[in-house]
Amino acid sequence: MLNRHLNVPGHSLAAIETIFGWVVLGKTKLSCQRIISNHASYNAVEFQLDKFWQLEELSETKPFTNEEIACENHFKRTYTRDSTGRFAVKFPFRDSSDELGSSRDIALHRLQQIERRFSKTQSLSDQYHKFMDDYLKLGHMELIPENEIDVPASSSFYLSHHPVPNKNGDKFRVVFDGSAKS
Repeated sequence: MLNRHLNVPGHSLAAIETIFGWVVLGKTKLSCQRIISNHASYNAVEFQLDKFWQLEELSETKPFTNEEIACENHFKRTYTRDSTGRFAVKFPFRDSSDELGSSRDIALHRLQQIERRFSKTQSLSDQYHKFMDDYLKLGHMELIPENEIDVPASSSFYLSHHPVPNKNGDKFRVVFDGSAKS
């Protein structure tokens, strides 16, 4: 209920303003067995029009930053669609991709950890090798050509990953750590 109310002098009627509108209540002298309900609604056209424009009003759009514009232009220049309709976009390196940092050491360390785990659980090892073979066949990754193995570590990026088995140990998912420091 809101703070406004009106009393009708000489009668036990009162009107109280609620968030739904005005409600009239009180006793009448009529003895009637029928229940009568009445609803009256008053909505000024100006009020309704005001509400309509508030709902339809476009929010203020901020202009794109230079970085956002560059990102969209990069997408337009480099995207392709495969036969299934999926989009493929080249990585949007910022200034220079010449210095990626050294991700090889971290990836090798993680690989050694995985291999230690595999020595304890052969089934996980088999499943993981099958996953990697499937990933290779699908074209989601590629083997490093032998002539590129000894290139400087900062000119290649190695994506660290590891298996995360479920509680039963019969299934797993691979977690790729693309945000690892390099």
